[in-house]
Amino acid sequence: MLDVDKAYAVTEPTPLGAHDLSLILKLLQKIKVLSEIVLNKADVGNKKLIEKIAKKFKIRISIEIPYSEELVKAYCEKNLKGVVSLI
Repeated sequence: MLDVDKAYAVTEPTPLGAHDLSLILKLLQKIKVLSEIVLNKADVGNKKLIEKIAKKFKIRISIEIPYSEELVKAYCEKNLKGVVSLI
């Protein structure tokens, strides 16, 4: 991740997602790369876990993607046309 302007850390609102996010953000902070958080499956789990980490690192959650069976199906079929509106 060297020589980039910004990194997007994609995570889910779970304890494991929060743990991994903290590790990634520590690394990005250490190598001085600006970052934002993308919250996947934002409506499943405990969003407050991720909000707490975002606050700690002074990083914003730039996008929240809700869980969607339609999106999962489209992804599995490698057909993402028309599902961008779900995000």
